[in-house]
Amino acid sequence: MKSLEFKAYDILQKYSFTKEDADAFLDYIKTASKDEVATKRDIDEVNKRIEKLEMKVDALEENLILKIEAMAYKTQSVMAMWMVGALLGQTGLIFGLLKLFEKI
Repeated sequence: MKSLEFKAYDILQKYSFTKEDADAFLDYIKTASKDEVATKRDIDEVNKRIEKLEMKVDALEENLILKIEAMAYKTQSVMAMWMVGALLGQTGLIFGLLKLFEKI
């Protein structure tokens, strides 16, 4: 037994617990604490997992930013092509109308 268990055992015997009752109670506390109480090791493990997840989120964020920038560049290129096409079409329409009405 650890020193804490000895202290608990002494306290239980002071309050007239039998040896069997004290052992049963301490066994129950050990079992319950393993299932329901987080140890420093558990907390450290959770913190490590959180750090790994934060690194993954940062990497995904950087990847997403790069993809958005690439899409923005492509969108600008497509918009420029459409604008040039529209301007050429508009110019051709104006010349066609002027030709139609014999103003040139």
